[in-house]
Amino acid sequence: MLFLNRPDRADGRELTLDRFRKHHHLIASIPLTYTLPVTENMLDSLVHMTPLSWHQSGSSLVSIQASLSKITIDVEILVGTIR
Repeated sequence: MLFLNRPDRADGRELTLDRFRKHHHLIASIPLTYTLPVTENMLDSLVHMTPLSWHQSGSSLVSIQASLSKITIDVEILVGTIR
């Protein structure tokens, strides 16, 4: 919801890969994706640690919190050796 249609997402990945390769020999790239339910205890913290929510109005935050039932973690683990 907050990160839809972000053109800079791909650029960030490429910048990270370039920096990693500058200092390491890339051996493997392991994608890891999983989804977790958002509990009542983590809801407020999760929304407030998200930079794109920092400038949202109170009603927008309430709407985001009401619709947020799960979160997907999507990372890429880079494995390498030092150059």
